[in-house]
Amino acid sequence: MRLKVSAVVALFLGTLSIQAQSLITRERVMQNTRTFRDLTWTMSSRNAKNACYATTWVETPFASGSITGMAYSWGGMSSISEFTNGIAASGYAGNRCTDLRGNPYGYRPNTYGVDCSGLTQQAFQYGGTKLGTYGIRSITNPITLGTADMRSADVFVKAGDHVAVFSNRDQSGNPVVIEASATDWKVSQRSRTWTYFSAYEKRRYYNLQDGGIGAIDQGEAVSPARLWQWFTTSFRLREGTGSPITYDDVTVAILDSNGQYKFDLQHRGLTYLGANGTASVTVGGNANLLPGWYKAVARGRIGPTWSDLPVAGGTNGVWFYVSYF
Repeated sequence: MRLKVSAVVALFLGTLSIQAQSLITRERVMQNTRTFRDLTWTMSSRNAKNACYATTWVETPFASGSITGMAYSWGGMSSISEFTNGIAASGYAGNRCTDLRGNPYGYRPNTYGVDCSGLTQQAFQYGGTKLGTYGIRSITNPITLGTADMRSADVFVKAGDHVAVFSNRDQSGNPVVIEASATDWKVSQRSRTWTYFSAYEKRRYYNLQDGGIGAIDQGEAVSPARLWQWFTTSFRLREGTGSPITYDDVTVAILDSNGQYKFDLQHRGLTYLGANGTASVTVGGNANLLPGWYKAVARGRIGPTWSDLPVAGGTNGVWFYVSYF
C-alpha cells in the first residue's frame, strides 16, 4: 500500500537595502517607548528655566508637581536615568526652544529630556551621535504596502519636522502614536488620523529582529511516502521587506480537507533570514494519513506566537492529494 503526495508553489518578492546594526525586536522598541511615556517624575521650581538662545530665558511648560511623560527638550536624547538624576540634581526639565539661534544643535547645559527623534533613537537603542529627523529617516526603510502594513514600532517620519512611533490602531482604525511633541511638551500617547500623517513617510527601522516578513518563494513540495512511514516537505523562505527576521521555530502543520489540524512535522528550530535573504527548510514526519486531500501549512514562531507563512497569491498552505498506488 503506497501513497502519492505532491505539490509545488512559488512566490517571489521585491528587495530593499540593509545596513549593519544591532537587532532589536518590536516588543523591545515598544517597551522602551512606553517607558518614556509612563515615566513619572516631580517638577519643582528648581527645574523651571533654561537658556533657549543668547541670554533669553524661556519658562519650561510645567507647573510644580507630579508629571507623567519625560519632558520635551529640543535636541535632547536623555536616558531614563540621565533624566531622573538630572532633575533630582536641579537640572532643567526640557525647554520650549525649537530654534538654532545662538546655540549649536543640541547644546543645552544642565538640561534633560528628549525631542521626537531623540525618543525614537532611544526606543531603537541606536547608539552614537544624536540623530535628527533626517538621521532617523536614514536608518529606516520605506513601507510600500500602505497603512495596512503599519505595525507597532514602525514610524511616521517627516524629515526636517517630526517623527512619531506607531503603536496600534484605535477602535475607529486611526493610528495611535507615542511621540515627544510640542502638543504638551512631553512624551505622550495619542490618537491621530491617517490624514494627519498624509505628508509623512511610513518607515521601518532596518534592524528590527522581527521586522521582516518571511514568505515561501520557492518549491513548497511534499515528497511521496508510504502509509505510516516518513515523508518530507521542503521549501525556501525569503525576507522581502528589507528588514531581517529571526524565527524561534519553523514547522509544517498538516490539515485535513475540513481544515482540522492533524499533526506537525518536525520543528526546524531557530531560523534566521537576513534582509532579502533566504533559508532552505526541510522537515519531515510520519505519513499517518488516510487517502484524501490534505493541506501542508508552513508556520513560524516568534516568542509565543505562531503565524502562517504566506505563499503564492497571498494564500497560505499547499493542497496535496494522498492516494493508494
